[in-house]
Amino acid sequence: MQQLQRFDFIYKPFRFSLVGVLATACYFIIGFILNVFVLDNPLLVHFISYGTCIPLSYYLQQGFTFKYNGDHKSALFKFILVNIAGLLIGAIIVSFIENLGYHSLWGTGIICVAIPVINYLMFDLWVFKKKKDS
Repeated sequence: MQQLQRFDFIYKPFRFSLVGVLATACYFIIGFILNVFVLDNPLLVHFISYGTCIPLSYYLQQGFTFKYNGDHKSALFKFILVNIAGLLIGAIIVSFIENLGYHSLWGTGIICVAIPVINYLMFDLWVFKKKKDS
């Protein structure tokens, strides 16, 4: 077990990425169904799809990725704050890139790299931070 903990700096980002792929697939499936069969409002579909995937993402990140067993009420609140911050940072990046005159796909590309890195660091250092034994 000690041997595995030594390599957690490799395994944890890998687990984080797997959960991210699963949450993204969930988002896509829900968004696709809503867009095609239910709603004709892309922004509303985005928010519903994103919000629907937060519980799945939280559950898998806390249990599988970070193996967190602390106060879940506090962690869930922080998790939601980090997700809201990610949405806002993404909006700022897209607006900034478009104001510079670049195609919006550049902003999307930057977001696809920046937001997961920011989220990983915030989850590891704040949301699911393990308390040191006294």
